[in-house]
Amino acid sequence: MTACALMLLLALSGCGSRAVAPQMVAVAAGCPVPPAPPAWAMQEQSNSVEKLDKLFSISAPTSSASAQP
Repeated sequence: MTACALMLLLALSGCGSRAVAPQMVAVAAGCPVPPAPPAWAMQEQSNSVEKLDKLFSISAPTSSASAQP
């Protein structure tokens, strides 16, 4: 009960004391321009499947004339 009375007293005293709020001053400042993205971010993404297809291309089938029976 005593704790509730102390809490009520603190709450009421906090509401009763009013501090003078500082005046808001408008500041005219522009936002900085963000830097350009790095060059690696501007490149097209690589496709690993296409690179592998070029590296390991399937050769044309051999003719049956050169095959041994």
